[in-house]
Amino acid sequence: MKSSWRNKRSQLINIAQQIYELKNEIHICAKKLKSCEEKPIYSDCNDFSDAPGIHKINPDPFDVLCDSATAGPGWTVIQQRINGKEDFYRNWTSYREGFEAFHGDFFLGLEKIHRLTRAQPHELYIHMEGFVGDIKYRGYDQFAISGEKDQYTLITLGKSEGSATDDNLEYHKDRKFTTYDRDNDNLNSFNCASRDNNGGGWWYGACTDRY
Repeated sequence: MKSSWRNKRSQLINIAQQIYELKNEIHICAKKLKSCEEKPIYSDCNDFSDAPGIHKINPDPFDVLCDSATAGPGWTVIQQRINGKEDFYRNWTSYREGFEAFHGDFFLGLEKIHRLTRAQPHELYIHMEGFVGDIKYRGYDQFAISGEKDQYTLITLGKSEGSATDDNLEYHKDRKFTTYDRDNDNLNSFNCASRDNNGGGWWYGACTDRY
């Protein structure tokens, strides 16, 4: 028993069609790879000094808000409070993952901040503007926080300068991060992140004088 010539011809046509479809898939994949190569992921906001806004950077990568107007080019905004519409009385998970959108009040997220400061040295710049337009700032030449295993401890601040005369953040150095559902402040029997005291997550060395 043997196959007829027509059956063989039909099999050859099917094989040719399969080869054509595979070549087409390979071509599509090659175009996608080329597109990725043409859009590199940058290491930090310094690469976008002339193009502030939302950009994707390493590590991971993830989106950040880059700012060049407040204190010069190359800054990554990790927290912004501009209109008071968002409630910062949030739980541990919210502060770890980050919350809200870049166009308004937001917090980038402790895990992302940790990964950024672990990947390379960072400075910290705190910009504060009052309701009547008065502006104060404080800058630190080093800034880093630990990972979640160590409760995102504020481990590095370096030297500071600025028009804000009180170096309030230095007082909170080496403190673990505290939220209303995770009390890491070790201060008496109450939680500094509770609404009756400060109403937000922070590295509390005390329940007052936070930025």
